Amino acid sequence: MVYEEGGLSARYEGDECDISYKNTVTVDGSSLSWADCRHDAAKAHRAVTTGQRPMTATEKEDVRQALSTLHVGSRGSCGADVPIITLDLQAQGAMARYVDDFHSCMPDPDGRTFVMNLQELQTVLWQLLPAPNGG
Repeated sequence: MVYEEGGLSARYEGDECDISYKNTVTVDGSSLSWADCRHDAAKAHRAVTTGQRPMTATEKEDVRQALSTLHVGSRGSCGADVPIITLDLQAQGAMARYVDDFHSCMPDPDGRTFVMNLQELQTVLWQLLPAPNGG
């Protein structure tokens, strides 16, 4: 899942990344990996944070339940300063590519299918990540 932030944000000297960074969370079987842009108090700027860890049975079930709420459709909305959330879902050798329906006014969603409830899945996945260091 990719969470591409939008909106206006300054990039400060020393930042390794900014708010336009594409944050990525991957669930592969029973492990979780991530790459995101966070404020790092030890470095006093934004830095790319990566990691990987095993998932518990409860965490896998939480992700499965969040995935089960996704459904194809669109509320016909048009996002502005809201991040674009995409999901590449691979199962049994087939790949399906989705984008949050909040941006359904986009003329070409890059071959992706609009789905509802992708923000809820994103929330579940972000809760599995370690807390940011200082901010």
